[in-house]
This record gives sequence, structure tokens and C-alpha cells, in this order.
Amino acid sequence: TESDMNYSRTVFKHYYSHCGSDRIVKAFISYYAYGCLLYDRPPDEEMMILMMRECEREQNDVCVLALLKIYSTRTSFTEQEKLFIEKELELMEGKNRVFPFFSKFSGQISVPHTIRDRYYIEYHTEPGKQVFIDYRICKGGAPGEFTHEQMRDSGYGIFVKEITLFCDESVQYYITEGTGETRQITQSCVEYMQASDTEKNTSRYERLSLIIEAEKMHDRETLIKALGDYLKNDYLCRKLFDPIA
Repeated sequence: TESDMNYSRTVFKHYYSHCGSDRIVKAFISYYAYGCLLYDRPPDEEMMILMMRECEREQNDVCVLALLKIYSTRTSFTEQEKLFIEKELELMEGKNRVFPFFSKFSGQISVPHTIRDRYYIEYHTEPGKQVFIDYRICKGGAPGEFTHEQMRDSGYGIFVKEITLFCDESVQYYITEGTGETRQITQSCVEYMQASDTEKNTSRYERLSLIIEAEKMHDRETLIKALGDYLKNDYLCRKLFDPIA
């Protein structure tokens, strides 16, 4: 329970202040970070400092991810925190360990476009399980065909599927565990693309989504501006970057 964790944390801080074993210290900090990542444990500022120290000493993915998740709930950062977030987002993307909460940094932190341009479906279960998703994109109420794929385990039993959605699209999906006779539907849902914030439309997909949204709303002024921005950026990209032969 949370009261048990509060007691454990108090005992640990006392142990840490008396220069306890590095091995035990690392184990408890990692255990605490695991709880923050998977169960949204309320952040403790002292424990956050210790998690950051652990990250500075050596690469500790669970501590990094726990800190990123906590920071993703905030709206302002110190310069040191910004540098940490930007660096770790790139490193995690390189490891193919992308989590849905990464996209919450868009508009505040420099986020890789491959993270900004996706809609994420997240599912929690035991690590190592076989998890599959069947999904289809619905545009203007017209459903497409279902696609069956295995979900990626991003770590710690958090399974993720990323999908590109535009403003007039929704995704219908259901998630199953196991195969054959043991296959069971464990989650199903319909999700809709949220309306874009025009001040934050910087990626190619976001600009296209804004164009679709403006046309749908008969907003001629926004439509003309969005089209102009899209064409200008498309022209600059073709001038600056040569296509790979």
C-alpha cells in the first residue's frame, strides 16, 4: 500500500544518509522508479533527486523513464531538465523504447518528429506475454479493413502500438493475449484524433491534419495559411535535402 511505501521510503532515506550499500541503494531507487512508471506513484522530490543521481552515475532506463513520465505532467522546466529530457527522448527513440507520454512534451520541448506524428495505444500486462492488436482506421464514419499485428513490448510489460491519424479519422481496435484456443480479448476501444492546436502545428502530419480540419470547418483564412505553410516547407525540404537514390 501507499502507507507501506511511505514507511519504506523513510527507512531508505535514513539508510542512504548513513552511506548504505550501493547495491541496496540502487535496487531500492530502481524499485521506486518502477512504481512511478507503471503505477503513477506520486513523485517525491528527494527520491527524484536520487533517481537523477543514479542516471548520472550510469544508464538506468527505469529511472530515466520514471523521471520522463513525471516531467511529462509538468508545464515548465529548468534548463538542466530540458537538456535531460531532450537527450533521453532521443536515446529512447534510438532504442525503439517509445512510450505514449513522450508526446506530452510537444510544444514545450524539442521532440523528435517520429514521436510527435503518432497516436499511441498503450496496454499493460505481464512482461514477455504475447499481445496482439486488431485495428482499423475509420475516416468520416466509413470503417476500413482490420489489420492484425503483434504489439511491441517497450519494456516492463508496457505494450505500445503507434498509428498515424488525421483530424477526421478515428481508430477502432481490440487487444488480445495468447494464441489459438488460449486467445482472449482483454481490451477494446474507439479513439478519436484530438483537434490540433494551430500554434503547435510544426510537423508534416500536423500541417496536413490542420488543412483537413480547416477545410471541414470552412475556415478559408486558416486553410489558405496552412496550405501556404505546407507548400513553403515542402519546397524548402526539396531544396535542402537531395532524395536518396
